[in-house]
Amino acid sequence: MLKNKFISSTLILLIGGFITKILGMIIRIITTRFIGVYGMSLYSLIMPTFSLIVSIAIFALPTSISKLVSSSKYQSKKIGKSALYIVLAINLFFISLITLFSGFISNNLLHEPLTRPLLIASLVTIPFISVSSIIKGYFFGKQNMVPSTISNIFEQVIRLVLIFLFLPKIVSFDAFYGIIFIILLNIISECLSIFIMYLFLPEKISFTNISYNHECTKDILRISVPSVSSKIIGNISYFFEPIIITTLLLYLGVNKDYIVLEYGLFNSFAISLLLIPSFFVGAISQALLPEIGKNLCNNKKLVKRRIKQTVIISLILGIFFCTIINIYRNEFLMFLYKDSSASNYIKFIAPFFFLYYLEAPLSTTLIALGGNKATFFITTIGVIVKNIVLIFFIFMGAKIYSLAIAEIVNVVLVVFLDFIFIRKYLWQNKRAI
Repeated sequence: MLKNKFISSTLILLIGGFITKILGMIIRIITTRFIGVYGMSLYSLIMPTFSLIVSIAIFALPTSISKLVSSSKYQSKKIGKSALYIVLAINLFFISLITLFSGFISNNLLHEPLTRPLLIASLVTIPFISVSSIIKGYFFGKQNMVPSTISNIFEQVIRLVLIFLFLPKIVSFDAFYGIIFIILLNIISECLSIFIMYLFLPEKISFTNISYNHECTKDILRISVPSVSSKIIGNISYFFEPIIITTLLLYLGVNKDYIVLEYGLFNSFAISLLLIPSFFVGAISQALLPEIGKNLCNNKKLVKRRIKQTVIISLILGIFFCTIINIYRNEFLMFLYKDSSASNYIKFIAPFFFLYYLEAPLSTTLIALGGNKATFFITTIGVIVKNIVLIFFIFMGAKIYSLAIAEIVNVVLVVFLDFIFIRKYLWQNKRAI
């Protein structure tokens, strides 16, 4: 029964993830064709800041909600309402803060004034993403992957339809408006996602009676704080990535347009292409967390078996997809973007990038085993080493290849440390499980 639940959850997420990725790929093709390579590069400059804000705003609530719901310690409604209090407070504070400093971020850190309106537009989408994440966390905890899967598919469908209908008209005025339109589409797609998942809730939440539960809130924060600390550390590194690159390369006399273009090619084209199949391991990881949570105390053999299965499958998928993408990188790039300029970046990083496919399942395993502090430590060490490597190779004249080298070092180090700590928690330290 439990085995069937795990397998069915994984299969639903895999099928849904595959459909979502295909739709996302079509969206990306259309978007790139209309706003151009430079437009995508400009968009990629704000993504590290946007990712950092989203990580803080969501506050790792899907993970904590999923873990608490699967443990059945509190009523699901109580967990959801407590999480809503937390997310509203965090959203209000950080949206106000970033709005206040948006000019400084765009002009002094990113060195591109055009990114300010893009940042402001992205902030408007945060509350909708946050509420959606709370509901998704509940369904993951119940090992009911159907609502979130259906909502994800409909999200992409409505996004595709609206892009197809309106983006050509908008970019006919200015491609920059097209980027803003793409960002603001998150509001419509997330609202649709929330509505669809709300229909699947067994008991509808009354927003006129959202009570505060101190103990439940404490437990949510106890799980979320270490988890989000790791995510924030990782996203802070991602946030500073374009800042470090643009600042140092400008200091070394490199042209600004070259920096924006090449950084966009690396992130929006090379890395994005290598990450397309990652929904496979994402699906397995999402199904793994509640599975470990349910069986941690009473079926340790099953927990160990699930972890081994997840690692082996993720490794095989990583090697297979990275090899295929590397061999046919020019064909993939031309098909998706009609531009193969990022080919050399893929050739450089792909032989090592298969290890990235292990990061999500290993991190999920550590969190499920109670290793939140270990996850934070690993992320912090990875970030420090990555930035040292990045800065060193920039001064050595490697330009954007400095980022590729830093990514490789980070992935290898993080996966290695994950394995060490999982071994400690699972096999050596019996009391941890």
